Amino acid sequence: MSVPVITVLRNGGSGWPCQMLWLLFLSLPGLGALAPVFLDSGLVTQLGGIVGGHDAPTGRWPWQASLRAYHEDQKMWLHECGGSLVHPQWVLTAAHCFRRLGLEPSTYRVQVGQLRLYENDWLVRVAQIILHPGYNRNLSAEGGSDVALIKLEGPLALSPLVSPVTLPPASLSLPPGTLCWVTGWSQQNVAPLARSFHLQEVEVPIVGHQDCEQHYQMLGPMNGPAVKEDMICAGQEGRDSCQGDSGGPLVCPQNSLWVQAGIVSWGNFCGHRDFPGVYVRVASYVSWIHLYVPLPPELETDWGKAHVGGYTHPSLWTTLPLLSEFQLGASTTPVHPVPGGQGSLTRRVGDSQDWVGQVAPAQHH
Repeated sequence: MSVPVITVLRNGGSGWPCQMLWLLFLSLPGLGALAPVFLDSGLVTQLGGIVGGHDAPTGRWPWQASLRAYHEDQKMWLHECGGSLVHPQWVLTAAHCFRRLGLEPSTYRVQVGQLRLYENDWLVRVAQIILHPGYNRNLSAEGGSDVALIKLEGPLALSPLVSPVTLPPASLSLPPGTLCWVTGWSQQNVAPLARSFHLQEVEVPIVGHQDCEQHYQMLGPMNGPAVKEDMICAGQEGRDSCQGDSGGPLVCPQNSLWVQAGIVSWGNFCGHRDFPGVYVRVASYVSWIHLYVPLPPELETDWGKAHVGGYTHPSLWTTLPLLSEFQLGASTTPVHPVPGGQGSLTRRVGDSQDWVGQVAPAQHH
């Protein structure tokens, strides 16, 4: 007997319609028979996004980005996926976010510095989209290498609401139970009308690779591991990312800094006790990211000494010179104005208004 498998691609894709997600038959070891597993009705109603979360406070996640696509029927740029600012001109996201509409840059815009989706939009044009060469469109997120980079038309001016996240070292290993946070706006493919959609956050524990693999192997025979080496799992019953959150960041506290450990990728159901969310392991792709995302010229010498596989030691930030601009090389492209005033290059865990490595205030033009 074949076992139906429902894979939720967290930009809204799914193997089955959402209304059919109420039941899955799993072959459970030790029972000798097929046992029905029912999803909690509350989880089904939340399949549009972050499960078990709450409204994020202003300025806590200044790297959060929204990838938008234009919908002709509604005459507006609607949220497709999440993303994270990793440099003033680069956004990190999931490769499967581009499966539906392709890679033409003019098809997309990026919004940063926003807490409530569609409120005072300040959209930035996309110059280039780069998928990891290992990504297989036919296998989609489950095939691995579900990572992509978005190059913006020009570098952004940083502020308390817009600041890059720290990338991890290639060697980063998170023990099971490590508490991290995932954020997103969910799948909001309808016109906002009078309502705005507040960024959601939820704390999720890291799930061990072997345990996560064993859970997903319960779905039936697979060709190779379900949870590959470039993936990590996080979540628990009632706490998870879901549809519309794809591409968004999973961040964990490391040495007093928020470090991006994962990218929202895929999973079976959302918030189910047996199936944690599956994320791209960012540490596996730091070297590839830096093939395209450069270090700022003002920091190349000092940062290069302290920078190992994408990670910057927190002590370095206290000695950074003030920067008039944070741009790519000697680019003459004007800095894009964004909401907010003066800002920093990074956020420390627990910071509210303490910013280091400040840049010049955004000049609106």
